[in-house]
This record gives sequence, C-alpha cells and structure tokens, in this order.
Amino acid sequence: MSLFVAPAGLASLYSGPPLLLALAGLPGLEALALEGLALWLVTQDGAALRLHRPGEAPELATEALPAAAPVLALVAPSAAAAAPLAEAWAALGGEAPPQLLAADAPAALPALARLAVAALAQTTAELGQAQRGLVATRQDYEATRIAVARLEQSLGGRMPAPPTLRLQLEPGAGLVVQAGLGPQALSQGLGLPVDGLCTVALHVAEARMGPASQLRLRLLGAEGGQVLAAWRPPGAALRPGWLLLDLPSPLPALRQTALLELAAELAPGDALAFSLEDRLAQPGQAVQGAHGPASTPPRALALRAWGAEPGQRHCLPAWWDADQLGLPLAPEGLAVALPAQAWAAARLSPGHGRLVQLGTAAPRPLLHLAPGEQALVLLPWVPLLGLDLLEASLTLLEGRQTGLEAALWLQPAGSSAQLPEQLSLTAPEARTSGWRS
Repeated sequence: MSLFVAPAGLASLYSGPPLLLALAGLPGLEALALEGLALWLVTQDGAALRLHRPGEAPELATEALPAAAPVLALVAPSAAAAAPLAEAWAALGGEAPPQLLAADAPAALPALARLAVAALAQTTAELGQAQRGLVATRQDYEATRIAVARLEQSLGGRMPAPPTLRLQLEPGAGLVVQAGLGPQALSQGLGLPVDGLCTVALHVAEARMGPASQLRLRLLGAEGGQVLAAWRPPGAALRPGWLLLDLPSPLPALRQTALLELAAELAPGDALAFSLEDRLAQPGQAVQGAHGPASTPPRALALRAWGAEPGQRHCLPAWWDADQLGLPLAPEGLAVALPAQAWAAARLSPGHGRLVQLGTAAPRPLLHLAPGEQALVLLPWVPLLGLDLLEASLTLLEGRQTGLEAALWLQPAGSSAQLPEQLSLTAPEARTSGWRS
C-alpha cells in the first residue's frame, strides 16, 4: 500500500496540531473533531491509501507521502482494517501509530483521552528537559562572558603591544581625487580581512572646510554589507596630511573583507581632496565613484591600516559615529520607504490639508493650495539607519502643474516650525534641497 495526500495539505500534515487518523466510513466521526487535534481520514482506493481532511474529496490526495509524521492514534473498527495503514506507515520509517479499536468514534473517546494525557505528560517532560538545557547554555555563556571580561581586564593592565601595519599605500606626487558628494560617493576595498583591524589612516591632500562642512566615513564588511565602524569628523578638524581613524577595539574575527566608504558635505566655497597612490591599483582595490573608477588610470587612495590581537588595544576614538554601527545597508539604488509611524505623526500647515489613508497603506498628506500659497508638511522625526539621501515624490490630483514647486528641508530635532517662513538654515545640521519644479 502507498500513502497519498493532497499537495495543498502536505505542510499542515507535518506542522499542525497532534495528528489523529481515522478510517473513513467509521460511524460518528464528528465526535473526533476535537479542538487541539488535527483529524485526518484514511480512504482505501485499491492499492492506495489516501489521507484527507473531513469534507475534502479523497481523489485530491495525489502526492505520495514523503515520510511518516508523528501520530497520536489511529481509530479503526478492527485490527484487520487498521493493518494496511500500519504497514504503510512503518514502510515510510515511522512508528506504527497506537490503534484504538472501536465500533464507532464515540466509543474510542475514553481511550483517546488516556493517550492524549500520556502524550501531554511526555511533551511536558521533554519541554522541561529542553528548558534545563537552555538554562545550562545560558550559564555557560555567562561563565564565558565573565572569563572574557577578566581576560580583557588582565590584558588591559599590561603595556599594550604596538599595532601591526597591515596595509601601506603611500601618496604619489600631485595625484589627488576630489571628494565626492552624496551617499557612498567614494568607496575602496582594502583587500584585507576585517579581523583585528584597529586603525585606518587616510591621506588628505587638500582641506578647506568650514564648520558647515563635514566628512562621513564608514568601514564595512564587503560581503555582509554591515557597518563595522563609522566616523563623522567636522570640516574644521580636517587638515592636509594623514587622518587617523581609530576603532574602540580590534574588530572580531569575521569572514569578511574591509571596504571603506567616504562622502563629504561641502558648503559653498569649501574643497576637499584625497591623495592617490603612485602605483596602479590592484584589481578590485581602485577607488570607485558613483559610476565606476574615480581616477584614470585606476589608482587606490593613499591608505594605511593597522591591526592588533583581541584585548591588546582599547581607546576612545575621535569623531566616532556609534549610531551607524551594525546597520545592514540597503542595496545601492534601492528606495526605502519611511515607516507608517513617521507619516502618522506628520503635521501640516493649518487650513491647507489633512492626512489621508487608503486601506492598509501608510497615511499620506493631501494638500490644498490656492495660487501663490505655500504649505508645510513637517515630519517630527526621520530615521536615518545608515541612509543619507532623502527623496520625495509628489502627485498632482487636481489643477495645473504650472508654477508648482517643492523643497525638502532638514531641521534640528524638536523643530516647531508650522509655516515655511519659519524654516531656517542657521543650525549646523540644517539642509535644504532648494526649490524644485
């Protein structure tokens, strides 16, 4: 005998509640439709045994059962009637299900209750054993954590060993690349595993930056796409020469390759450039811009990188950007929508619109403007999560597009602006896209 099941019911057969089988045609089957049990019927069709749920046609069971599933019991009128299913179940590698022999389904309920209680007791014992194993695992983890902390304390009391120079790309005479603007403007693979990296140095060729300009740098695991280190030095801190970027401690042993990203925000009249190595870059290690190599012929940024063993070096890094750490970056060019909570908290200029929600979609602002009027949509908070390019799309529902302009503004946290004329660029972190038509 072969066992068959409907393809649509295969998953529930293995992952649902405890399985109760009964031979189709047994009187009073409705008594076995108990809450917490999955009742399946067995219909013999020649040399085939078809499993199906009550009310389903046995002919739908056309897929061969790949393996036996745990069964609480098999209800049948006699041992001879149950034998074909028991043999087919054993042929699939499963234990023969306990047989409840009864002339009708209600007569099997007392024995079924005893089996259910015994199964519950066994499950409770297994759950307790698993809970004890979890407690033991937690205790082992805590002991390991304490041991590692004491080891770091012991190592921290020694004279720190000097970091090991792992990468040295010296600047070439007159070879520079201008700082790119915007997200992921320049990037370069270091050709090194991140294991143990503790300091990176970047050679600045030119730096004319005021307090309104800043540089953002991130060290990523190229394969995993997660931020492992991040710095955001202000423009006034940059000078021509080597820019040292320390990590709080050496990076852990991850099977990933180091990738450095840098992007600048420059005020009008400011400039920033980085030195390039005098030699041609190795494949995959040339500095990249948004649309390919940032230099011709391809060269690498002048870089140095140092590494250390775990526990050998601990420091307070300058310009450390802890908010970026561990963030999984979205693939390049992928638009990420703001959360519904941000839209729900949006404030609109009084008398110019309202928030509209269609179905389960996030609410969106709907503005009404007369000629010459302006309106403001203020989002009290916008999560960055490693992203730094904000885009907005507007749809004109009624009226003519002629003369319609929009602008994006970034304001300090806690801004109480309600009208466009209350927006300001005086804060260092304030930005605007300018009016766009």
